[in-house]
Amino acid sequence: MYQGEAYERSRGGFVAPRQWNMVDCVCGCANLFTMNEMRSVFENFNELADHDVQNSYLRGCTELVMHENFVNGRGRNIFRYKVRLPTRTTIVCQKFF
Repeated sequence: MYQGEAYERSRGGFVAPRQWNMVDCVCGCANLFTMNEMRSVFENFNELADHDVQNSYLRGCTELVMHENFVNGRGRNIFRYKVRLPTRTTIVCQKFF
């Protein structure tokens, strides 16, 4: 199963392993967590069983706050993004999420 490791696509090509990166958002969301907490969230996510389980986890970390309707009949959803730790849940910006 793919859990963040490198793999070869069935149609050809190589996908590099996922790597943890520090996200630099203007909100300063990274200041809300220690390096160990951020790395732990990344590693725990990669250890989830498969892509469907990962998607389910991500859906559980997002919350629909509101839906805006525009005059032209189109609309958009506005979400709240949460990072869940064993001791707390913290709201972060979309870029950090």
